[in-house]
Amino acid sequence: MIGYPPGVIITGVDVSQHQRPSACNWARAYSSGLRFAWVKGSEGAGGEAGAYVDPAASEHLARLRQTPMLAGMYHFARPDNRFRVSPNGLTNGLAEGTHAASTAIDLGVAFAGSLPIAIDLEKYTPSEIGITDVQRGEFVLGMVSAIEAMTGRLPVIYTGPNYWDDQQTPKLATDLRARGVLLWLVKYSREADPPKTIPGWPWSVWQHSGGGDFAYAPPVAGLPSPIDQNIYRGSEAELRSLAGL
Repeated sequence: MIGYPPGVIITGVDVSQHQRPSACNWARAYSSGLRFAWVKGSEGAGGEAGAYVDPAASEHLARLRQTPMLAGMYHFARPDNRFRVSPNGLTNGLAEGTHAASTAIDLGVAFAGSLPIAIDLEKYTPSEIGITDVQRGEFVLGMVSAIEAMTGRLPVIYTGPNYWDDQQTPKLATDLRARGVLLWLVKYSREADPPKTIPGWPWSVWQHSGGGDFAYAPPVAGLPSPIDQNIYRGSEAELRSLAGL
């Protein structure tokens, strides 16, 4: 990363079973300056669409709790599967949101003291099943509503500008911002700011480095490499407030 003076940004990562918990030395990562981590907890929503819980989530979180690191859970949304089961966007979103919130509750990361649940929106709805922007938007709103109802907290939404341009609408972005839903933007870049964003919805977290050709940031001490790396736009006190601390 270039252009950010030391101490201005707060750094973090996100992990899943692809990073073995035993290979993650969170104490060392925290000592090196890392301050937050989102752990994959769930995916899908039951029935024909599947309801998945990441087998590494519990151990990742248990190890994170042994450090001062702020932690939360993310849910990998599967509108591509859900809309093959039913065309009802709201029902589909409520089902996924319920699964996400239930998993976060079971893992102990649903309420204050943890980062908000993050909804990972990156799966495209297959064009052949004929789903509209309205239906896809209702899916997102259903997830948000279910998570808020079950946890009393709004989720964060992780997504990219290219996905949003193709699958969602500018109005939904501004409506979510007005509701208080924060954006976790994924746009890999060596630049000091994302080269592309979602109009009307400023990012609060930015995933700027990933794996393979997109590993733009140096390795994180104590953690496997490459790994998804993020920055939080704000102070550490503000990040702690986001976690309800």
